[in-house]
Order: sequence, then C-alpha cells, then structure tokens
Amino acid sequence: MRHFLSCSCSLLLALFFVLLGLFAMLLPWFEKVRMLAIRMIQNESGVLALFGFAFFLMGVAFIGHAVANAGKKSFVIKLKEQKVTVNESLVRNYLREYWQEAYPHHEIPFRILFKRHRLFVQADFPSLSDEEQRTTLQKVERDLEEILHGVIGYRGDVDVSIQFAHEVS
Repeated sequence: MRHFLSCSCSLLLALFFVLLGLFAMLLPWFEKVRMLAIRMIQNESGVLALFGFAFFLMGVAFIGHAVANAGKKSFVIKLKEQKVTVNESLVRNYLREYWQEAYPHHEIPFRILFKRHRLFVQADFPSLSDEEQRTTLQKVERDLEEILHGVIGYRGDVDVSIQFAHEVS
C-alpha cells in the first residue's frame, strides 16, 4: 500500500507541475488564455475553490506520505502463533559488526532490503582469487545463516548477493 501511495503522490505532483508549467508558458502569448484566466478568477469562484480544495488534499496526502515513511522500517516474524517485530537497524548493526569482525582488513559496503517477507543482503567485496571467492561465499552463507536464524530468529528467505571487485592489471 505504501508503494502505491508513493507512486500516486509522485504522479500527481508531476502532473500538477506539468500542467502548471504549460499554463504559465501559454499565458503570455495567448490573449484568449489570459482573458480566460482572468474571467475564471472573477466569475467562477466555485471552480477556483474546487481547485484550491484539490491542491489542499494533495498537500495533505504528501504530508501523510512523509509521515508514513518517517517511521522505522521493520518486518514481522511469525513463530507459531506469536509475531515478533524485528527492526531493520538491528539486522544492519549485526551485519556491520559481522563484516568488521570477519574481514577486519577490508571495509565491506553492504545494503539490506526487506521486501515481501524476504531479506535481501548485498555486499561488495574486494578482488579475490576464484578459490578465495568460493570459500568466502561458503563462509558468509554459514555465518549469515547463524546470525539471522540463530541469533535474531529470522526464519524467512534470505537472498545474499556478493559482488567481487575486478582486479585491475
């Protein structure tokens, strides 16, 4: 629902500025458009009030959207009949600590995303040989499974994407 609201608000805002821009570009060159605008302001106060109400509602929708997106990101884990809410920052902190402990000589940039009851983890590693890449992938898979399933209690699907930098000759 939040994605739909975001797309709708963005579309409405874009259409508003496109129409306002077209109107502003046409206003100086077409006397009929100027006269129509003046006449509408003078004679059609109901239409003007309707436009004002629509703009007011769009503003309220944008404020609501901003407030809705300001909350903490979390996901829900269902354990039998209980639900447990896990904050995204908790997972991020555990992973940050893991990367620092497991690979102290390298800074490992990573991103996490919770989407449709799945956790996506993407990490960027420095250049490694093919054999080191295989062992690193196996180690990371085991360790992340232990952290996410054992420590945090996350039972959903986890997609891990590790990208190794190319060695520059």
